[in-house]
Amino acid sequence: PHLPAIGLTVAVILWGTSFVATKAALTGFGPLTVIGLRMVLASALMLPFWSRVPAPPRRPGDARWLLLLVLLYPCLYFTLETNAVTQTTASQAGAVSAVVPLLVAVGARVFLRERLAGGAIVGLALSIGGVVVLSIGGPAAASAPNPALGNALEFAALAGYAVATLVVKQLS
Repeated sequence: PHLPAIGLTVAVILWGTSFVATKAALTGFGPLTVIGLRMVLASALMLPFWSRVPAPPRRPGDARWLLLLVLLYPCLYFTLETNAVTQTTASQAGAVSAVVPLLVAVGARVFLRERLAGGAIVGLALSIGGVVVLSIGGPAAASAPNPALGNALEFAALAGYAVATLVVKQLS
């Protein structure tokens, strides 16, 4: 009965520490090397479970959606995010990532015609406003030479992630 809560806790810890871990990895490796190592590590961790993943039914047209999905996530997302962390702080990148649920909700409204509550629109406006204030007010430092650029790259990565989420929804 506690397994879902444990799984959610582990996911939050992994997600929450990913920016700090990426920033630390970037002190010894370049962005593309960090991305490559991240993909190799993820693949190695998933390999033992691969045989348990059921093969999904294939439908005509799925290949183009899958290609778009792969280009958006992991390619575009990790390229933009890793480069973002070279320009901003891990905490600012993490704060910017809070807009993902709202971006997905707006995307679902626009592309999938799902209903969008008024509170979601207000939340999106406040989140984007917060990102702008964070970006403008973020001072440059040795570990964050260009916070505005880094936060913009992170926002672009998250927009791509939101579209990837909608593609997964389309495929499912």
